Amino acid sequence: MAGFPRFAWQRGRVGPFADASVSLADRGLLFGESVYEVLPITAGRTRWIGAHFARMREGAASLSLAVPPWLHPPVAWPDALVAAEGITDGLLYVQLTGGPAPRAHLGAGAGDMFAYAMPHDFPDAARRARGIGVILRDELRWARCDLKTTMLLPSILGKRDARAGGADEVLWVDARGTVVEGGSSNLAIVEGEAIVTPPPGPWRLPGITLAIVEGLAGAMGLRWRFETITRERLRQADEVFVTATSQLVMPVVTIDGVAVGTGPIAKRLGDALAEAMSRG
Repeated sequence: MAGFPRFAWQRGRVGPFADASVSLADRGLLFGESVYEVLPITAGRTRWIGAHFARMREGAASLSLAVPPWLHPPVAWPDALVAAEGITDGLLYVQLTGGPAPRAHLGAGAGDMFAYAMPHDFPDAARRARGIGVILRDELRWARCDLKTTMLLPSILGKRDARAGGADEVLWVDARGTVVEGGSSNLAIVEGEAIVTPPPGPWRLPGITLAIVEGLAGAMGLRWRFETITRERLRQADEVFVTATSQLVMPVVTIDGVAVGTGPIAKRLGDALAEAMSRG
């Protein structure tokens, strides 16, 4: 299976990726009844397990999914999987589904959980300095974007639209006319010595990387505010950046093909986050 991992973790054990499977009656497959997490791996270690698994437990509870013991601390199996795969730097993908059950909207499955690890080249300082381009698009997603579920078709469509337009990411604009987050990233802007990000709520994911960056910003003496961001405010900001597990802190350099402000703060935060990831 070229291009796929060699191993997968499923139901408490590590085995060949080719042997892992889910039932055709799995509620995650049939209804999208599942949650997932993507965790960074650096120096052969899985980082920030506590925060990612806490968010996964909260999402599972919101969907009435049974939370298996493998998501409760102490957790050692992620690093066992990473060691088996032989990855130094990469991403750990974990998914919890509703499990197999007779097909009915109000059915209940026993639950299923699997994970695998993949190599990943995190953006270095040069790539972060180049930044990315984004496009603005009207919100296509459902009303509970704070839950990290696997219903990602709107994000796939948005990212395809971005690529077709020569951009790297889509930023969603909700019915209120405010920019809430990216297709797979959280959004922040810089105004003077303050960082502004959309307030928490059902319209955006409570990003783990974003929360870590907030702590780093505080240590640098930067103010952090939760406020709505309109299209115009976005375009007039001193800096715009997105955060994500795979992208760290990535400056936005164009919006809908028009150049926007750049500056030192996103770079400082990106460097600090890269350093934090190397420490664990």
